[in-house]
Amino acid sequence: MPVLMSNTNAAIAEEKIYVLGCLDDLKTVIVLFNTTKNVWEPEILKPDIELHDERRSFDFLNQRVVMANKMYMREFSQTYVYDPKENIWRPDDMLRSIKLRSACVIDDMLYYYPDDYFYDVKYIKTYDLKRRCLGVVKGLKKLFSRMKKLQFEHTADYGGNLALFYSKGINYRRGRDVKCSMEHWCVEISLERRQGGEIWGKVEYCGQVLVGHRVVLNCLNVMV
Repeated sequence: MPVLMSNTNAAIAEEKIYVLGCLDDLKTVIVLFNTTKNVWEPEILKPDIELHDERRSFDFLNQRVVMANKMYMREFSQTYVYDPKENIWRPDDMLRSIKLRSACVIDDMLYYYPDDYFYDVKYIKTYDLKRRCLGVVKGLKKLFSRMKKLQFEHTADYGGNLALFYSKGINYRRGRDVKCSMEHWCVEISLERRQGGEIWGKVEYCGQVLVGHRVVLNCLNVMV
């Protein structure tokens, strides 16, 4: 990497990996890795956005998604869109109310939980980039009615299907002591776009994937 950065995060667009991070003076910069040439680009991009403290920088850099080869990043009450071709940042008022920390994009449709706390989730919300309108994934009422008081953590693109990750606390006895642990579960949902633009979901899988005192920080879709 050309420069030393903290609070890094990355997104892929136009066959390049854009790595965002903070320098020692907490200024935000972007460096590019060219996946075609397999080299780092020498240019260091400096966005026209001032982030003055580490807490804001961390929140900003960890709320980002890529849609239509543009990066959308949220800082508290404002969302910015970055166009790599033009190297231009601008605010996007339509996405101001959307929490991007645990969102994912499938076929340029944004999927996300309705609030910050992710407890008692009753639906998954959507944002259609082309139509610039909000919606919900239909057909999942039965699923969420069985999942009350669970903590939903992340969404992910799983080969075109929507993956939801959630956890629940469990107590177990070891000798005379009662111990606490966490179960981490995954739900795979196939998606269907119907006439009128409605998105319908169907549960294809639901199962436990991890047990223990672990925290799922992020989810990545990889091909092996």
